[in-house]
Amino acid sequence: MEFLLESYDYALPQRLIATHPVFPKENAKLLVYTRSTRVILHTTFAHLLDVIPSDSLVVLNDTRVLKARIYAHKLMPNANIYAQNPKRQEIFFHRFLDSSSQDLASTDPKSQNLHEQVGYALCQVRGKVKKGDMFALESNYFAKIESKLEDGYRICTFYRTHQSKPLTYTAIRSIYAMPLMQQEVLAMLESIGNIPLPPYIKREANAAADTQNYQSVFAKHSGAVAAPTASLHFSPAMLKGLHERFNLAYLTLHIGAGTFAPVYVKDIRDHKIHTEILHITSSNIAKILESKRVLCIGTSTLRSVEYLAKMAREDSNFFCKQDLIAKCDMFLHIGNPPTFAQHLLTNFHLPKSTLTMLVASMVGIKEWRRIYDEAIAHQYRFYSYGDGMLIV
Repeated sequence: MEFLLESYDYALPQRLIATHPVFPKENAKLLVYTRSTRVILHTTFAHLLDVIPSDSLVVLNDTRVLKARIYAHKLMPNANIYAQNPKRQEIFFHRFLDSSSQDLASTDPKSQNLHEQVGYALCQVRGKVKKGDMFALESNYFAKIESKLEDGYRICTFYRTHQSKPLTYTAIRSIYAMPLMQQEVLAMLESIGNIPLPPYIKREANAAADTQNYQSVFAKHSGAVAAPTASLHFSPAMLKGLHERFNLAYLTLHIGAGTFAPVYVKDIRDHKIHTEILHITSSNIAKILESKRVLCIGTSTLRSVEYLAKMAREDSNFFCKQDLIAKCDMFLHIGNPPTFAQHLLTNFHLPKSTLTMLVASMVGIKEWRRIYDEAIAHQYRFYSYGDGMLIV
């Protein structure tokens, strides 16, 4: 039963899906579960620092969420750029691709020179599109469909013109021999993009509020299209207190939209999890691997730490010499539980999701269900903007 997908399903009242965060952040509810005693404590984030084991190394994911959702109008052949399809279509940037291998590429400046890398991008485009289609964006930016992939994704390139006169569809296609570089694409997203709220938040993103709220206060390296949501609970004051009372380490896992991808297989062991770029500096690697007690802030951090520990077991000398830049595909579940980190701060996750399976791998499937049942009974708010749970 523990490997059956249906075992990770549960019924959640719609009213408990959080569409906005709580303010002040310290007022969010916090469920504390002690594994050794199976005791559940109900408190708030204002008391988080008092219930974290005092000798813990606290590890945080400092990825920064891109404004990955942009809106476009399809250009009509044989017309100027102002004679475009009036219907607005969404282009959702996922990540960069290497031009030669079309493999996962990083947005981290430390891993490659973004000024010299063409911005081939893996995107989702709503509506019917074909290879060669072009779209007009804001601020004289354009997008071109380079190819369609079998899984429904599209490879796109982006362009920009500073010419003010009307340009024909044919001219737009012929003027540009070279698309924007990766750094220029990132600048475009920052300029005209929108914060990609999760699909279960059924409202338009608020440009000002969500840009700030769907980003941790310690976000640093751009590249994620989903937030490490446990991190959203930290206010500047709470982060300051964390620094004063605990040893901290940082890593960067650029969370992809695959974190929301449904699991379709009956046996969860057959699920192929998405891949995300992970970067950990050598100094933070040493902090983590030398620690006796580790608290991970968020599931993305736990997956990263466990990936690191697995790599260290395979080649212990490597981590004394250099940073780790890797493609993390760590799938934690009942059959592959965490073996290095002891504690986790996380939110409440979607039914039948890999994140729910991760939580169950730490506490057992029966205890996971008991915890979630109690959270629902106590009116906890679920998902990205919701309340949290600390496993100690």
